[in-house]
Amino acid sequence: AVFALMTQRTEVATTVAYDHLVRSGIVQRFEVGPMSLVELERMLGRVLEGPITPTVPPRLAEAVDGNPGMLVELVTASLGKGVLRQAGGVWMLTGPLATGADLTALVNARLSDLDDDHRSAATLLALAGALEVDLAIELMGEELIDGLELQGMVSLRHEGGREVVRLSHPLFGEVLREGLTPLRARRLKTRLAEALEAQSVISAADRARIVRLRLDVGGAVEAEMMLEAATLALLDRDTVTTTELVRRLEAEAPSARVAQLRAELLFAGGRFVEAGRILEGIDLGELDPLAAAFAVRRIATAKFYGEWNQQDALAQLSDSWDRFEGEA
Repeated sequence: AVFALMTQRTEVATTVAYDHLVRSGIVQRFEVGPMSLVELERMLGRVLEGPITPTVPPRLAEAVDGNPGMLVELVTASLGKGVLRQAGGVWMLTGPLATGADLTALVNARLSDLDDDHRSAATLLALAGALEVDLAIELMGEELIDGLELQGMVSLRHEGGREVVRLSHPLFGEVLREGLTPLRARRLKTRLAEALEAQSVISAADRARIVRLRLDVGGAVEAEMMLEAATLALLDRDTVTTTELVRRLEAEAPSARVAQLRAELLFAGGRFVEAGRILEGIDLGELDPLAAAFAVRRIATAKFYGEWNQQDALAQLSDSWDRFEGEA
């Protein structure tokens, strides 16, 4: 008795013989869709044999676009290069995802069809992540964007009420960025930052991107803009960017708000006790009432989950009750 399991891509046309086998009941067909985020998390937990920071699965999910083979390649390469590593018993990403030689060769084979102009335009998008359509046309020209779209390299999407153009697969961006020389990367990032700054209306997300681009090329950035960018990165679960910005702020413009961001990073990594200690050292008077109330709640949470001390946690909340009112 033989049991055979075969796979076939959904876009490949089936043969008459195959259809006959399915109709006769000899072969059973099961549709396997893309991996869900829950399935991806479960698989990572089994493979890595340990807890994973909440930011890792979404980043991998975005990069592999539902493809398990790509997931294996990215995880293996990131482990090998030390980008995916364990700290305090928890697995976390400490930088951009690494691509293995096989995967890089596969993507490069696809990118080799691009001429110099189209590759330059794709590289600009790789650095930008996503650009509003009008800004993309201004930077690259409509003809180049149309050409990239016809080759399946870019797609138009609606994000946050805006129509944006971005690379059709995140791995195109990973490989294009890895292939950049430092001087070319600096030149393109400067050009992107200047284009974003020249917009008549600059969104908070664009201000955060400007900060990232300016810092990458060694430019000066106001502390308030870095704080805003770090906060947005944290909300997006981008702990790598948040960590870089917080380190710079701690060196150049330390404040209660910066310390609070550091504590939030520790919370995200499950390091409740360390986060609580940082927050206890903050002068709450330097924070606005809502942020101060949030800090108090975090301190209580740290005592409860970090030290399993319910009494002190409740006392922390009770002692601070009279300090706040209304929404806070």
